[in-house]
Amino acid sequence: MLELKITTLIIEKDQQSLNETVAVLKGFNELSIVGKAITGKNGFRIGNNLAPYLVFINTDLPDISGLDFIRSLRKRDINPEVVFISNDARHAFEALPLKPFDYFVRPLDPALISRMITRLKFKYKKAELMRKMDEYTKMQTVNTKRVFHQKKGIIVLRLEEIVFCKAELSSTVLKLRTGESVIVKTKIGETIEIINHKEFIRTGRSYYINREYLRKIDKKNLKCMLYYEGQTWDIPVSKNTVGLLEKLNVYPIY
Repeated sequence: MLELKITTLIIEKDQQSLNETVAVLKGFNELSIVGKAITGKNGFRIGNNLAPYLVFINTDLPDISGLDFIRSLRKRDINPEVVFISNDARHAFEALPLKPFDYFVRPLDPALISRMITRLKFKYKKAELMRKMDEYTKMQTVNTKRVFHQKKGIIVLRLEEIVFCKAELSSTVLKLRTGESVIVKTKIGETIEIINHKEFIRTGRSYYINREYLRKIDKKNLKCMLYYEGQTWDIPVSKNTVGLLEKLNVYPIY
């Protein structure tokens, strides 16, 4: 998957199933298993901290349906690629609206998993190509103004005014370099589509930051510090994002 492996979280219904799934997936060098869980509660915690690209999840967890687990992620604007695992195909139709990348019935077939990984790598490369094309297009324009909708009207901001964005249920808080907080009506995903600029990167479940204001990253405590004219903001950052920024080798990471 270009320079990065596919970061993968496995959430199974019991320890034996987890061991079996891990044993099969370890046979694929493209996958980097960053987390394992046998309850939805632990899966949420690990997923929020690590923000994996791919989640293998059993449809029947001990504390929550695997489908309900993914629905909850979607509502929080967390959208990893999802592969459901089940003992039968009875949940396959119900899973369709969640747009899973695949649905596997036990026993897991390595040949099917291999083909799934090939398709996933192709999807990633296509998305990466589109992202680069979009970046190139934005570099050709000097217009950095964006229009955001609020409850009582609109507000026009330049992107350089925005230090970071934070998800708040069905709205987004834009923190400006003046210290002001602006609440817009759109969810974080829609807000980032409006911003549509390469300098804004996701650091975790609820935050996007403007890299122009990134001063340093605390690798141990998983947070990054943003700075502007004497003001500082500490923002949570996932391990995956730290790894990406380390590869860029342009920020002080300690």
